[in-house]
Amino acid sequence: MKTDLELAPTLTEQPRAKADTVLDSTSATVDRVVEKPKFRFPRTLTIVPVRPDGAPEWSLRAVGIPLDITADGELELNWKNAPDLPTTALIAFLQEADGTRRVTGIDIESMEAREATGLRITGRVGGFGNEILSPEKLTPALDKKTMTFQLGFAPDILDQWAAIGALERVFVDKVEVCPRCQGVPSFREGCPNCGSANLENECLIHHFACAHVGRISDFETEGDVVCPKCRTRRLIVASDFDYVAGPYRCLDCQWNNVEPEEVAQCLRCDFRFPAYQANTQELRGYRAHRLDPLAYVPAS
Repeated sequence: MKTDLELAPTLTEQPRAKADTVLDSTSATVDRVVEKPKFRFPRTLTIVPVRPDGAPEWSLRAVGIPLDITADGELELNWKNAPDLPTTALIAFLQEADGTRRVTGIDIESMEAREATGLRITGRVGGFGNEILSPEKLTPALDKKTMTFQLGFAPDILDQWAAIGALERVFVDKVEVCPRCQGVPSFREGCPNCGSANLENECLIHHFACAHVGRISDFETEGDVVCPKCRTRRLIVASDFDYVAGPYRCLDCQWNNVEPEEVAQCLRCDFRFPAYQANTQELRGYRAHRLDPLAYVPAS
């Protein structure tokens, strides 16, 4: 952040004058301060400082602040009776006729106290305030460390911004989570007894004529396919028999049954449970209606 001293004109000794300098009587050169052309934003703004933890400092808000914009994107605010700001991040509000509040983050680059206009703040769109408003921080995303869905900021921080109209709560999705720790599980066919996915099942032969179902090894005899029940020989697949899946057997606990069950295993705490016991978690995020002050600058 620039100080008043840094903004003051500086004297430099130069052997030759440049085109953008003015020579005084002592031949020292004085840098010429060129005022950038400014465009006055058509509406006044409400300005809210951002605390270091990301929450709004609503008690220090200012209403009706004019904004000047330069062609290169520099913003200038003149804040009369401004308090001591504990931050370099601001969020500016613009109230639309339909009640929508458009917002943008402002990163303070310098502050200067002036008697006539109060605190002169210069900055640009961006910084910590803009980070709070970014969609990436407002949409729940999977945290690979905890295997849970998290927002970019604590929900109670974002709720404070929603309460003053900077953000809008929105529905995002629904997901199935672990009933024990709310972590994200994987789902697959598994053993209903122990939850293991280490299953095998044997392929069987179904003989159409006598309805016998048995292991393939029971039908194969010296290069021929013979029904062990009715002793019919030279069986032809699809004409006399077909292959069917046999019962499943768990190689971990030796359970066996006709059908496995959909089971889940939490990727956070490793808890195994039947899929139907998963909890449904509603994911909710936030949305900001963004304001782009530079869009109001006339084309040169």
